[in-house]
Amino acid sequence: GHDGFIYLRDGTKMSLAKRQIAEKLIDTENEERKALIQALADSNHRRDAEPEIWVLMRERWHKQWKSGWWLRDADSKWSRKP
Repeated sequence: GHDGFIYLRDGTKMSLAKRQIAEKLIDTENEERKALIQALADSNHRRDAEPEIWVLMRERWHKQWKSGWWLRDADSKWSRKP
């Protein structure tokens, strides 16, 4: 998503068990992203810099997005990266 987190776009075609596994993996990844931002801020003794670090990391992650990936914008609308 635009905010640097991962989201499940459409779990309706997945079995309940698979959707639960996907949601758990996504939750784990998003928690790890939060922990990464906090660790970067802490390593610089600048917990107040977390918002700035989020901006930098979002830009970095956005550059890694591949053509054809589904992306979620600030309005929660989905589109494919060209």
